[in-house]
Amino acid sequence: MINSISVLFVTGDPDIAGRVIGRIRFRGRAVRAKQAGNLRDIERLLQNYRFEAILLMDRDLGIALSDLNEVLYRRGRVTPIIVMTEQPEEDRAGILDTGAFAAVGIDCDDLAAALVLKAVGHLSRNRELNHLRTKLQDADRRYLIMLDSSRYPIACFNRDTAIYANDAWRACFEIQLSESLETIQLPQLVAPERRDELNALLRELNEQDESTEGFETLSLRTRNGHDFEADVVINQVIIDGDVCTVVHLSAAGCAALEEPHEPLRQQRVETPGLGRDASPPRALGQQRQPAPTEAPAARTAPPESAPEAPEPEIETAPEPAPPPAAAPPPPPPRKNAKQLLQAIEGPLLSAADPDRTFALALFELDVLDADDPAQQESLEPLIEQVGSLLDMHFPHPATVARFENGTYGVFLPTEERGKLEHILDEVLNQAATISHVLEDVTCSGTLSCGAVLTDDSGPAAEELLSQAEQALAESRREGGQRYSFYLPREASGSRPDQDEIWKERIQNAIASDGLRLLYQPIMGLQGEDIPRYNVFVRLTGDQGKVYDPGEFLPAAERMGIAAPLDQWIIRHAIATLSQQLQEDPRTVFFVKLSNGSLDPEPVVEWLRKFLERSQVPAANLVVEFKEATLLTSLEAATRTAKDLRALGVELSITDFGNSLDPFSVLGRIDAAYVKLDPGLLENLARNADSRETLAQLTAKAHEQGRQVIVPFVETAEVLSVLFTLNVNLVQGFLIQAPSEQPAFDFAQGL
Repeated sequence: MINSISVLFVTGDPDIAGRVIGRIRFRGRAVRAKQAGNLRDIERLLQNYRFEAILLMDRDLGIALSDLNEVLYRRGRVTPIIVMTEQPEEDRAGILDTGAFAAVGIDCDDLAAALVLKAVGHLSRNRELNHLRTKLQDADRRYLIMLDSSRYPIACFNRDTAIYANDAWRACFEIQLSESLETIQLPQLVAPERRDELNALLRELNEQDESTEGFETLSLRTRNGHDFEADVVINQVIIDGDVCTVVHLSAAGCAALEEPHEPLRQQRVETPGLGRDASPPRALGQQRQPAPTEAPAARTAPPESAPEAPEPEIETAPEPAPPPAAAPPPPPPRKNAKQLLQAIEGPLLSAADPDRTFALALFELDVLDADDPAQQESLEPLIEQVGSLLDMHFPHPATVARFENGTYGVFLPTEERGKLEHILDEVLNQAATISHVLEDVTCSGTLSCGAVLTDDSGPAAEELLSQAEQALAESRREGGQRYSFYLPREASGSRPDQDEIWKERIQNAIASDGLRLLYQPIMGLQGEDIPRYNVFVRLTGDQGKVYDPGEFLPAAERMGIAAPLDQWIIRHAIATLSQQLQEDPRTVFFVKLSNGSLDPEPVVEWLRKFLERSQVPAANLVVEFKEATLLTSLEAATRTAKDLRALGVELSITDFGNSLDPFSVLGRIDAAYVKLDPGLLENLARNADSRETLAQLTAKAHEQGRQVIVPFVETAEVLSVLFTLNVNLVQGFLIQAPSEQPAFDFAQGL
């Protein structure tokens, strides 16, 4: 039997579609083809069919790739698109940037057929990969639950760093619940004189297959310095895709482990439907017998020969009191974020109905600051009312869960966009009618909502949650009491009409000072207290909405207005810098220069005017180039950088370190600073490879006389690692969030 594929041809020319179909069949695949000539046809067909590939022929149709992407995301479908176009080959990169799987010439029938088959294979493998990933995550979770319930001490280590420990392990090694496992290294738990034996055992295991177990009796040491002997069993497993070392301690012959320990927390595994204080269930069919009651005394009838006696009064037993009304059963406990993710993974594990779509929605009170626990506690009655409202509108099989910050998540295993929008309208309208009085102020129950639609070809549960969070943030930015559906960047695209809107907004903001600057300190880790600030820009649009640079700078580049935008930012930053120099003449500002400023009037000319007008020394300014700008416009960037250095301005390269040879550009651009790509910080505290990469980049930069800046530092664990790697400077929310004024006590530091 020939395996067939389902393809949607978006074209007004069926002859071209026929030729492509013939080429696909020539390769041994049957085609179940449908044709659409407008967006209405596409909507109708996507509602009734699921396609494995879409072939868009953009000649004479007027259907943009972004339009097609938007329709797909509205339907919750992940479908690869191949575009047949009359654009010259050198101009087709933009089609790929807007989300196409491939772009070919309008007359390349054979190549288009080959790419359709490639896209179908890619989709199939991606679907299988998602199913396997979800199964592995489910297996990992079940494995850790099993370890949780063990009475023996068990812990898991990734590159010697603890990532899991059950209650028995924590009690055995005197590890408090408040202590992060990331601070615990496996060798630290072994007496120093026995660590060589542990290392030898681990080396042997690394040379064996995963089923091999190692066994050794070692002298161990608790976090409080108490030593004890124990039998140690070590094996290796795969957890979350990483090879991890699992360490079991046996209680045999070990008095320290045989002593009972107070549980540090309740077991996370409980019998479903049976609480801790509930009595055991009765056997099937067993009836609960009522307690016996004492019968009233019987009166004896007189014998027949006895004289007739008056008829006695009949005593009747009092009417039994009606049993008290049974109390209504307590509502089931509210599901949490972890249980919501498990509910999402269930349908993704099953491929029984691949035509189903899923919806995930997040709801948050507009008056709620999710980062303020005190406010959340005071708004608890209002939050609970919202939960009851969601329970009413999203019954089974939907899953309603509450997160720790007061946000609610709802997962619907099967849902269509139109039906979901109707329900969301009802929920938001009814939520606006509830309220709560807090300190004589009436707080409204208005909600913001972010939603995402997908199918089994979409991302894993965690990524779906992240997409819903982005949509929720968009609703809140728009003023609240509304819902937004997640739309990826390629779906929103770079449509000319949208770029024109951004161009008008930016020009209006420049003319009316609708832009504002924010300043974030860059702090030294090597003892110096020179005030350094990174300059950010925000754009205020209609109705006071504030836009981040990532939303409008790409359009500014495409529409040719990036240069005047750069000039506005740098001119106003220099004016503020002039005021700061009166307090500390060492102050340095870091300002960005976009790719759009490399071609018009030389930067050095207008920058010199700004500096002279404000009487700011050039040495107090650092101009930043993105590494991508240097790689794509190296000649123009080299010329600009040379002129800036001649003026006395220092240079910095941002997003540094992710190209094949990042230091090659430093041979052309004499930058005093390199600001590392934030992606290099991923799992830095736990990932030895990431630490090694960052250490090598830092060491090589120091050899060349460059200072290393690490941005997006948000946790103390990352900061402690950066101290050990001799990084020069750091910036991020851990130091201080961007603020309206450059005000930070560099002498005091953290």
